[in-house]
Amino acid sequence: MIAKAPWYLLPLAWAWTGTAITGFFVIGHDCAHKSFSKNKLVEDIVGTLAFLPLVYPYEPWRFKHDRHHAKTNMLVHDTAWQPVPPEEFDSSPVLRKAIIFGYGPIRPWLSIAHWVNWHFNLKKFRAS
Repeated sequence: MIAKAPWYLLPLAWAWTGTAITGFFVIGHDCAHKSFSKNKLVEDIVGTLAFLPLVYPYEPWRFKHDRHHAKTNMLVHDTAWQPVPPEEFDSSPVLRKAIIFGYGPIRPWLSIAHWVNWHFNLKKFRAS
């Protein structure tokens, strides 16, 4: 849709595509939480199909998401959010400037690095 849209309809195409992508993610997320169907096979198939347009591997994401919920908001252990501790932020002017001024422009690259590291690194999928 975006590739075929004339330039003046691009904002509408972006909004439509973003909404569709969000919808696919929500369906896959519900499948991962076992709230989409009573049948595990149906949930795995639908979850996998919902994540295909997102170019995201469903099963590794589900595995990591379960681990995230087991350690939600626990510094260092949460797989989805690891903020810099305040004492570390305050003690390093270089780190502080890097976060304040550099985080914005490199955010997309950090997101891609997170995606590759947490969803395609097979070493992360060993039982602990």
